[in-house]
Amino acid sequence: MSLDFTAIDFETASGRPGSACSVGLVRVRDGQVVHKSRAGAIPEKDATGRTSILVIGDLNPAVLTPGAATTGKAKRAFALQAKGQDIEVMTEDDFLRSL
Repeated sequence: MSLDFTAIDFETASGRPGSACSVGLVRVRDGQVVHKSRAGAIPEKDATGRTSILVIGDLNPAVLTPGAATTGKAKRAFALQAKGQDIEVMTEDDFLRSL
């Protein structure tokens, strides 16, 4: 019996199905991996000098104001903005509407 299948890894930014951020596929034929692919975002661990957009997985737009109770990554992005770096910070819903 041959082992043939395709595995799909569907990643979301939150628990909502509409928040897809990446997908990975692996095709196996006769028990051997014959194809691998990945598409979508690969999140960084922190906002850096290369960051141009930060999507915050929150529905409340109030988290987009500097000083709001939010993640360390968002605080770092706001600090970089204050130093003049062009970083767009948006909620997950804002991001999905922009697609």
